[in-house]
Amino acid sequence: MEFPELSDGEWEFISPLLPPKARVGRPRADDRRIINGILYVLTTGCRWMDMPIRYGSYKTAWRRFRRWQDEGVWDRVFRALSSVREHGRVCVDSSTVEAKKGGEMIGYDGFKHRKGSKIHVCVDEYSMPLSIALGAGNEHDSKRIDELLEGLRELYADSAYDAEAVRA
Repeated sequence: MEFPELSDGEWEFISPLLPPKARVGRPRADDRRIINGILYVLTTGCRWMDMPIRYGSYKTAWRRFRRWQDEGVWDRVFRALSSVREHGRVCVDSSTVEAKKGGEMIGYDGFKHRKGSKIHVCVDEYSMPLSIALGAGNEHDSKRIDELLEGLRELYADSAYDAEAVRA
């Protein structure tokens, strides 16, 4: 499988969204190389330790991936990338994920007859995710629609999202 690394144009778009380098201490490993390694692991599905060495240390890539996830860097990149495209038509749907050990945002989904959380996803006409929201399993689908549809025009959804607030 051929893995396409970030082009110069993609890097120019993403680099200003990353946290600044520390002024003191050990110099940070090259961001572009590490991001290519992170994308390699996420795209191919390999284990972190199987990431090719040309992308740097897999431990560095994993730590940076987790730290930036906690700091909201990936959310900023995701929102910036999705705001560049014109979104004419979008589709929304949800799926219940079973939560056997409990946790936050858990409820009993009477339709699917299981306890868990609902993941609501909004995708564009090319199946690219635009937004994702998490809710309790017993929560009606239309309750999370506002989080998914900020600034979007034309929506395709199943009847679970049919509510007066959505139609307005």
